[in-house]
Amino acid sequence: MDNLTVLTKEHIGFIRTASTVCFRYSAGESTVEVTSKMGARLDLSAGFGYRGYGNGSTIIRAFAMIHTPGFDREWLTVADLLRPGDTIQLDWMGDTNGYTKCAEFAGDADTPAFKGLYLDQMQLVIQLGKKQMSFQLCLSVWR
Repeated sequence: MDNLTVLTKEHIGFIRTASTVCFRYSAGESTVEVTSKMGARLDLSAGFGYRGYGNGSTIIRAFAMIHTPGFDREWLTVADLLRPGDTIQLDWMGDTNGYTKCAEFAGDADTPAFKGLYLDQMQLVIQLGKKQMSFQLCLSVWR
């Protein structure tokens, strides 16, 4: 994805004081939506990755949320490590628990339409120049 948000000092300050953080993939767009206590919203364009059954490029949508990021140890670690110039990627992992049939993807007539990820995982990857750091933030991803 060529239009990734390159984080600035202002973005990082907003992220560190977030009241909610939403992670979305829909219609080919991967975004991180950060909301402040005053209701202001910051939308960051993120990269997209998928591991699991089928071809991840055919995922229709995925969603995860951190309701209280100020109390989430993993999110606080991520927010503290962010630096100006970093970019973010969301890596979705399908059917990691064996309970959900995730082999349903939009595609040819023989493949049923994929409805979205459910009970799977999402990792946030920070690209720091040539280095990457990955954090598992969500174990239960809703569609």
